[in-house]
Amino acid sequence: MDTAHAFVTSTTMREPPYVMATRGRERNMIYVDSRYNPDSETAHAEALPAVPTAVL
Repeated sequence: MDTAHAFVTSTTMREPPYVMATRGRERNMIYVDSRYNPDSETAHAEALPAVPTAVL
């Protein structure tokens, strides 16, 4: 494909982003969710934004 789009959260394993980021011939777009809280129902406070590079 010409352009690949990947969505990454803090719970994404390490292998899928590598595969997703190497599929575009001309461009690879990675979208990082820096506010994802995997357990928002039991959280005691609102999730703080994470640094996107820390999520990756």
